[in-house]
Amino acid sequence: MHAVVDMTERALSLAGAVRVDYPPMWTTVDHRAADLQDLVFNEPWFLVEGLAFGALGLLHLRRGRPRRWWTGTALAAVAALFVLGMLTVAGLAPRVIVA
Repeated sequence: MHAVVDMTERALSLAGAVRVDYPPMWTTVDHRAADLQDLVFNEPWFLVEGLAFGALGLLHLRRGRPRRWWTGTALAAVAALFVLGMLTVAGLAPRVIVA
């Protein structure tokens, strides 16, 4: 979800739909360069990692009903977290940090 939400946020930022704010200690930031760097170099690694862990989880599940249950639950969680992430990006939901 980190990669999917952040890549969507950066693409929207490049399109001018949202603005990514940086901490005050960074007084001058080239937003376009930061968005491109994050979109092209950083986030694809998070996406690859998430897909690899998901594939690993699918490989170790048994065939049949338990696998379908787990896959459906995982897809529902991904959808819910994507919606929460996009609401946060749009400023409609508070930032949620799970530690």
